[in-house]
Amino acid sequence: MLAFIVLGVASIAAAEDPYEKYYEQYPRDEYMIGIGEAPNTGSKYAAKCIAEVLARRDIASQINVRTTEVSVDMMCSSSEASECRDEVISIIETTVDEFLRGSRVVVSAESGAEFIVVIVMPKEGVTRTLDARIDGAVSGARENLGAARGGDKEALERARMQYMMARTYEIERQVLEGVKVNASKALIELQKELDKLRN
Repeated sequence: MLAFIVLGVASIAAAEDPYEKYYEQYPRDEYMIGIGEAPNTGSKYAAKCIAEVLARRDIASQINVRTTEVSVDMMCSSSEASECRDEVISIIETTVDEFLRGSRVVVSAESGAEFIVVIVMPKEGVTRTLDARIDGAVSGARENLGAARGGDKEALERARMQYMMARTYEIERQVLEGVKVNASKALIELQKELDKLRN
């Protein structure tokens, strides 16, 4: 009897996760999946469009929530937390919007009174793009740190912003890959340089 109850609960839990059946075809380590559902009241085209937008927003929210939590905790001190949080969110929203351009619809169907759309976003191209952006932001931050050492007061702020961009990109990449978030050696060195010049 106990085995029947455990199996029943396990099958209900599996049935409640709408993503699981799609991850069988699009593995978690290679794709992010977004699901959108819209009421099919009237125009099928309108319902499909709404469901597509919701599916893309589903992927975006998966990245945004995890990245924002980690980024804000790591980079925003309490004295300037609100402005820093806004900067971090702006960086994340810009990159996520760009990544979603590489997503594609894999399911578009009516299901009773609803229209369902499933979208997949390949992680591989996104992580390559993030790696290139990390390198670019680190290089820019180093150049601006050099200019700040030479007396350019605005360069320090530009270096800080580029550091934030590089760190946020790194966290986004790690969220997509599902690995623990640790700063790379280059970013740790940049943070130390920024701290020295601020003091």
